[in-house]
Amino acid sequence: MHIIDAKGIPLWNRATFEEMRAGGLTAVNLVCSIWEDFDASMRSMARLKQCVRDNGDLAYIVRTADDFDAPENLNRTGIILGWQNASGFDDYLPFVDVCAELGLRIVQPAFLTANSAGSGCYESLDRGLTDFGGELVARLNRCGIAIDIAHLGRETARQVVRASSKPVFYAQSAPRALKDNVRNKSDADMRLVAEHGGVVAVAALPHYLPSGTESTVEDMGRAIAYVIDVVGEDAVAIGSDLTPDQPPAFYQYVSHDKGSGRRLIDYSVAPTLPGMQRFSDYPRLIQVLERAGHAAGRIEKIMGGNLQRYFGQAWTAA
Repeated sequence: MHIIDAKGIPLWNRATFEEMRAGGLTAVNLVCSIWEDFDASMRSMARLKQCVRDNGDLAYIVRTADDFDAPENLNRTGIILGWQNASGFDDYLPFVDVCAELGLRIVQPAFLTANSAGSGCYESLDRGLTDFGGELVARLNRCGIAIDIAHLGRETARQVVRASSKPVFYAQSAPRALKDNVRNKSDADMRLVAEHGGVVAVAALPHYLPSGTESTVEDMGRAIAYVIDVVGEDAVAIGSDLTPDQPPAFYQYVSHDKGSGRRLIDYSVAPTLPGMQRFSDYPRLIQVLERAGHAAGRIEKIMGGNLQRYFGQAWTAA
């Protein structure tokens, strides 16, 4: 069984890669740009790639969906280079091509608030996808970079789905019907993504799960079951958003607009989900799904099969 996580932001070191191997993780999207500009994003991506090279016995950089099944990678975890914001391109579209050549495989047009491409979900007025944002979407499609819309405003996200020539996806999300939160997705929005060939990855974030801050891995299982009822078992995945070992400064940076502006999220306590706190915990989630009565074939789709298929489509250069 492949276990592919659509998003994680851990501290990068050998201990993290060892935990990924202990959890049986096939691959994970590691975010290396959040609010950064081009220079800082390049430096971050370079540091991550160097860390992977230094631990090549445990990890490798993913470039194609075929890498997941390559014999030389069976005992290593694939690291998918991802950006949570398009700010790293400095509004210069040729940088998209450069970053694709360097291995960037997932980009979100905007993160939480507005930029030149569109609006995030914490922007007071969702103005939708800009004309430049439409050009950015087309460029990402052409370069074979998957588009994440998890933190976009609803109107911006819906416009990205329709503007993209390839399926887009929610890298980490949860159903709004179970927990009313601005970050969570309505049934209609999840269906829209699935109808266009995308997937909905469910997060291991207690604030967005059915029992709120009291949520456990069982609540994550409930959210997965609900999403299956809405979009079907072929459009559901895992996007844990795990942040093991990140220092308090990281949460301060992430939770403020552009890293230093208004507070967007209260991260006074790190958002950890009992039973699904570290990359070694994936077997517990599988056990929860098994106890809930999901068939083995369905669990294989949820844990990685659907993302492998999706990435095979999204990562094909046009």
